[in-house]
Amino acid sequence: MEFYLIRHGLAEELENHIDDLERKLTKEGKKRVKNAAKFLSKFFPCPDLLLTSEALRSIETAEIIKKKCKIKKLDSYSRLNPGASVYDYNFILSAYINKESVTSNYRIGIITHEPDLGNFALALLANQIQFDFQKEEIIYNEQEINLELNLKKSSILIIEWNGVESDLKFYSIPSIIRKIMK
Repeated sequence: MEFYLIRHGLAEELENHIDDLERKLTKEGKKRVKNAAKFLSKFFPCPDLLLTSEALRSIETAEIIKKKCKIKKLDSYSRLNPGASVYDYNFILSAYINKESVTSNYRIGIITHEPDLGNFALALLANQIQFDFQKEEIIYNEQEINLELNLKKSSILIIEWNGVESDLKFYSIPSIIRKIMK
């Protein structure tokens, strides 16, 4: 299976809002997300479903990708809001992952925030997240990783996962995507 990890687009400044979750994408943010969605739909099979936080900027990002990629299912969860842990990601994913999905071409898009999304990606790439095929559950073997991964807004990271090991399949930032699409 594959995880499409996408950081939400550029959003309004926090100072203009009482609640961080209500921040909308800016005009430039929408433009970059549309470009990323166009790139994704042109060069990769689209995700089968999208998971996002309840933050408006993540939901707006997901809606743009959903429309461009013709994705039928989009679910939002408070456990994926800013500050989510790898355990939170695994908890949400456990509702969508089984033996069949892990061993197939199933694709899950996750659109959330930094540093949470980067931490989840590092845990996957360090093979700390495994699938117990007998119990059909996700196991997280948490260990300190002395790396930091800061995903830029509207960037795309694709990780292939067989339940035991992960491979980085693709990563790009908006400026590279923009150059490729010209």
